[in-house]
Amino acid sequence: IGLLLGVVTEPLRLWLLRPKLTASFTADEHCLRQTPVVGNTPQGEIHSTAKVARFLVRNEARFAAKNSRGYLTQIEKRNTDGSFTIEFADRLPLRWSYIGAEPVDIPGQTQLYCDVAGASQIQPSLNPYTEPGAQLFHEIFAEHAVYRFSVIVTADNVRPITLQILIDWKGNWNFVDVWQA
Repeated sequence: IGLLLGVVTEPLRLWLLRPKLTASFTADEHCLRQTPVVGNTPQGEIHSTAKVARFLVRNEARFAAKNSRGYLTQIEKRNTDGSFTIEFADRLPLRWSYIGAEPVDIPGQTQLYCDVAGASQIQPSLNPYTEPGAQLFHEIFAEHAVYRFSVIVTADNVRPITLQILIDWKGNWNFVDVWQA
């Protein structure tokens, strides 16, 4: 009886005590973040500014979301007819803002930003913030177009959530045309 009770109650306990993650993007100074960066060149350090498109991950529940991770799953380019062509389809870990790409615990009733892509004055090409980075990205963003980034966020005992962010890439590091699909 004890074994049977444990088999029945454990899934119920996990379901009741699970965290609830939400993801959102707003085109404000928090999700389109300008931040100082330092680049190393043969002449020494160069101080510059970068623009980063990022989204907010919030844990709505009281319980911690253990081993939370964000992934870039797809990059698509919009064609002249409005349809999209897949340029990249894989699953690479995204960086948590100021932390890195390692899994993190998000305590209950707190939030954390996850970086998607950015550009800087030093490196004015659009670059997804994945670890590891892919050489393919430099080829993808050589053309100015609207790109759609598909991301997924997951954690232990959490239903994965997806989000799509579009960036109108015009070749300027200080891009502003970014929105959620």
